[in-house]
Amino acid sequence: MKKAALSIFLVILGGWLISTIFIDFIAAPSVFRMVSTRLEAGQLGIRLFSRFNLFEVVFGILSICLVLISALRAGSKAKKFLVFSSVTLFMLSCFYQFKLTPSIVNAYDKMGPKYENGVSIEEEEKVIASAHKIYRATDSFKILLILATIVVVINTQRKEMLS
Repeated sequence: MKKAALSIFLVILGGWLISTIFIDFIAAPSVFRMVSTRLEAGQLGIRLFSRFNLFEVVFGILSICLVLISALRAGSKAKKFLVFSSVTLFMLSCFYQFKLTPSIVNAYDKMGPKYENGVSIEEEEKVIASAHKIYRATDSFKILLILATIVVVINTQRKEMLS
């Protein structure tokens, strides 16, 4: 069971990594190129990321559960890193779901009526730009953390096979 949990964890990490890369480098840029206004692009992006954030929370919960099931098999350094990375990934997904994306949604909600009436939307644009900057930084960290975790899981599995 513990070995299977580590393998399932590896599959979840792979899926999480692939879906993050797809969303960040293919889907989101395509959405922003295909729409006529920034407001429309924001609304589509909000729908896309709001749904993806839910999947990330689920991935995070599953990751923690699977690491706790399988952590007894890993060496102490590997175990600590796997627990750290799964908890950190879960916390990032919660940050996206409950803080970052809602702040962008709130700014776009305020921006819509102003945009339509020709009123300055400078304050909302600052909030959105700041949130996007934070998102890019945390997502870069998330991708690197997932890659490092995949390496640790593969090394742990390889060591188990050899022993």
